[in-house]
Parts: sequence; C-alpha cells; structure tokens
Amino acid sequence: MKPQRVVALINKELKRTFRELAVLFMIFLFPAVFVLTFGVAFGGLGGTQPAYSIGVVNLDKENMANFTQSFLEALSATKILSIQVYFDNQTAQIDLSQGKVQAVMVISPEFSQSLVSYHKAPDDP
Repeated sequence: MKPQRVVALINKELKRTFRELAVLFMIFLFPAVFVLTFGVAFGGLGGTQPAYSIGVVNLDKENMANFTQSFLEALSATKILSIQVYFDNQTAQIDLSQGKVQAVMVISPEFSQSLVSYHKAPDDP
C-alpha cells in the first residue's frame, strides 16, 4: 500500500473520530473519570496513609545480635505497620480471626542464625 493512501486513511478516520461526541467521551473523559473514581476509592482524599495492624509471633529466642528486635523496629519505623508482638501462634491466630489484627507474621526460630550465616557468606546459597 502506498504511503499517501495510508496517510489519507488515517486522516479520514481521525476526522470521523473527532466528529462523534460519544467516541470523544470514551477517549478523553471516561479515562479521567475512571482514574478519579478509583483514586478516591482506594487512595483516599486526606493524603494520609492508613496503618495496618500486624501481629508478629517471635519464635526466635536467640540473642545473637538481637536481629529480630532490629527487624521489628525497622518494620515499625515505616509508619505503615502497627506491630503487635505475640508469644504464641495460637493467640495471634485468634486475634486474626476476630479482626483485631489484619495479618500475622511468624518469625522462625532460625531467623537470627540465618542472618548471621548470610552476613558471613552472602554469595553462598
């Protein structure tokens, strides 16, 4: 197909598109309304970020370098998570089912040990 015919076809379709109001609405106004609606629904208008209540079950009882405490402090410092520490998984699961926390994270007993071994040899899987 010759380039002049392609350009003529594009011009014809553009003219036809811009003459129909319904098509213009779907091209320009609908996406703007869609973005605004979902922005208000999921982003909120106040600009504040909600804090999520997270239950943390710490099964790591080692005090190697207190990695677990540093990890929990780093999570709390994000201001997105509100950390509630549990000493057993059953209590955390009960609070989760009652809606007192939105998620439960279980820190394994080998957490500190795995961090120490990673720092010794980060390239060794």
